[in-house]
Amino acid sequence: MITYTLDYNGNVVQSHRVDAGGQLFYTYTYDYTDRMTHLAIDDNPFPPVSEMEMLCGYDAGGLRLRREITDNVEETVEERRYIYDQNDLLIAEYLWDGDSWELSREYVNDANGVVCTIDYDYRDRGSYELGWHLKDHLGSTRVVCKDQAAFLCPGYDYRM
Repeated sequence: MITYTLDYNGNVVQSHRVDAGGQLFYTYTYDYTDRMTHLAIDDNPFPPVSEMEMLCGYDAGGLRLRREITDNVEETVEERRYIYDQNDLLIAEYLWDGDSWELSREYVNDANGVVCTIDYDYRDRGSYELGWHLKDHLGSTRVVCKDQAAFLCPGYDYRM
């Protein structure tokens, strides 16, 4: 079961998830334009230190430039940088592997948005996976087909 707490702008500021594995508390922080800047994940609603945190950084135009995930001892678990083209379309993600920035994902766009993603495994040079984004009549991605299972595509069902 999941319960949510919203702010006056409709942003989720807290969520509480309970399942067979236990419970988790999520606390979200937003900037003045309602972009998420911080996420803390804990198994205690009032911890002195969060178990895991995510920080996001944006430019003046609202494009997400970085995402950093840290664990409870303040060590960076994952750090990503986002690259955009001259039309502000996301074209690549880079992942810090401890020594250098490695290409993690590329985006192939057309006039309607993302058509395909190419996910790279930086540990296995040359290894990648294609994800074809199939859209409905409104332009929303409904299915992402991976190259290994083109006929077994998971769908995204939007329920009201």
